[in-house]
Amino acid sequence: MLGRAAAGVPYAGVADCARRVAAEGGAKSLFAGVAPRVMWITIGGSVFFGAVETYRTLLAKSGFV
Repeated sequence: MLGRAAAGVPYAGVADCARRVAAEGGAKSLFAGVAPRVMWITIGGSVFFGAVETYRTLLAKSGFV
């Protein structure tokens, strides 16, 4: 997160970081946070979409749209 590996060697870009993380911990460590992030975005998107549709329906019934 701070731009350096555990040994203190700085990363030389995104590709270098991904290559070194995959080499040290395997592909599983490279994608360790994907499932929680996707779940969080899915929940947030569902709430947002539901709110937009609810307000759109309410505004349509009241004659504002």
